[in-house]
Amino acid sequence: KTHDGFVIQVINQVTIHMPKPGEKGTPYTKSVLDFEAPNNSPYAYLNHAIFLGTLKMPALKPGEEPYVIIGVYRLL
Repeated sequence: KTHDGFVIQVINQVTIHMPKPGEKGTPYTKSVLDFEAPNNSPYAYLNHAIFLGTLKMPALKPGEEPYVIIGVYRLL
């Protein structure tokens, strides 16, 4: 829900490729996001754009719940 009261649905499809055991490298992630915003809102442009994202899985501190950080980029 936005600060001005509109509900935006976010559908995030993520592909994660993990290196094989013993293989060098870091996980590769790709995110494709789809937004569904009310047509009569200032966010209606989200319904007609293409978004890609990055996904970062930070190292957790003791007692911290797992989480991800998603970076979103508008392509079109």
